[in-house]
Amino acid sequence: MAQLRAWGVEQAAVVVIDNETREVRAMVGSAGFFDAQRQGANNGATARRSPGSTLKPFLYAKAFDDGKLIPDTILLDVPTDYSGYVPENYDGTYRGRVVARDALIQSLNATAVRLLADEGVDEFVTLLHRGGLTSLDRAPGRYGLPLILGSGEVRLVDLTNLYATLAEGGVYKSTKILLPSVRGEGARSADEGSLIRAQGKPPHPPAAPSPPRGGGEGTALFSRESCVLVTEILTELKRPDLPRSWQLTREAPSVAWKTGTSYGHRDAWSVGYSQNYSIGVWVGNFDGHGQKGLSGSEFAAPLLFDLFRSIEGDGAHPRKFDDISLGSVEVCALSHQLPTPSCRERVRITTIPGRTRLRSCEMHRLVFLDAKTRQRLTSDCIAEVPHVQAVATIYPPELVAWWRSQNQPFDEMPSLSPRCGDVAAAGDAPKITSPDGATPYRLRRDAPLEFQEILLTAQTSDATKLFWFEDGVLVASGEASKRMFRQPVRGTHKLVVVDDAGRSDAVMYRVE
Repeated sequence: MAQLRAWGVEQAAVVVIDNETREVRAMVGSAGFFDAQRQGANNGATARRSPGSTLKPFLYAKAFDDGKLIPDTILLDVPTDYSGYVPENYDGTYRGRVVARDALIQSLNATAVRLLADEGVDEFVTLLHRGGLTSLDRAPGRYGLPLILGSGEVRLVDLTNLYATLAEGGVYKSTKILLPSVRGEGARSADEGSLIRAQGKPPHPPAAPSPPRGGGEGTALFSRESCVLVTEILTELKRPDLPRSWQLTREAPSVAWKTGTSYGHRDAWSVGYSQNYSIGVWVGNFDGHGQKGLSGSEFAAPLLFDLFRSIEGDGAHPRKFDDISLGSVEVCALSHQLPTPSCRERVRITTIPGRTRLRSCEMHRLVFLDAKTRQRLTSDCIAEVPHVQAVATIYPPELVAWWRSQNQPFDEMPSLSPRCGDVAAAGDAPKITSPDGATPYRLRRDAPLEFQEILLTAQTSDATKLFWFEDGVLVASGEASKRMFRQPVRGTHKLVVVDDAGRSDAVMYRVE
């Protein structure tokens, strides 16, 4: 605490849980109960606080079980506007394409929000409720997509127990606390909810006592396979959130762990698990004020590692399961989807048999090119023009639009040859007709912004869907026939539209 307080961080809390029995073996609510100046009588282990990114492993585990992801699935890491909400990565940069494993290791916000949008906030909240996070007591819509970045509130003891669920192969059991013996009586067991009521806190639904060691089935939240995959990712030591000072002094224990930092740098978290124990650490200030530079990796993780070393020494490591079913399959090296004859480079990746669903690769397409101009030919004019076969790469339109907004080069689909006559017109790129780059847009003070939205339109030939990027952020997407609008923002903006075939147009326009 002396080191933390030098940085303006006054309090910390710790929970240690036995993974198998779910007994709370240690709970330290503050750095000093009688330190009234720092509100030490509060219990940081049972207080509701924003968890930052610590819920991400459970979203990935759910997606693994739903068959939508495996660790090597390619995800998009691009800025996206969700009705005015644009999630930003912690380092302020985006990567375009990233495998799920690296997205979780690097705790990328943009990919996590995109994944939650696909999985559904309602379903994810239901899963967290089943896993004991009863402090998430508002309607899922009140949390929205920012839930995965910490818009809700959880308690350290509940969060640590949910990590213990990963440690035990996906089976949730409620925690129990063994109270000290009183006047010669034996140790008494109390559910953790009654302890909170004794402190005068708002009661939550009482948790049923955990089954005794070796008994009771609990509630299966995740498959063992998804837990193993998540654990392997969280055990990776080459991570950007490994504390720099810790890395220079000694090796980190071989445990699975995750950090989190709440909005406004008010809460720093680090939660990890070995085969025997799950440990949760919270660092912050009880009065809720933030501290610049506060992060889970720099302020909470070193304490987590110290605790594992104190409790288990060098023997801390995650549990290894023998009865799991993981397979592997050959996929296209670029898309990580099932290969087609056009996929010449291939790799093998890990899957969960019976769960993982892979599509056929759509990123490689066999095309015919004019042997002289290397322009693309349609089937109607192949017989009339000397030609060669080639494999074209088709990237997702959202990725293409972001690359174009960043002036990043990439392999594009060859343009259609004019020698194919009228057919070429059907393959023309979209042409932006609104906004008009030659006309400045002036905001009126006497009208709300929602009544001054700018219409986004483009002339298209055979496109079915359009994606609109403004200044590198996806602001709208939908059917080409759909009327889409953009709320004006003062300044000069670069607008890029990309259709579902990867063809694009761009315009610079100004709002005054």
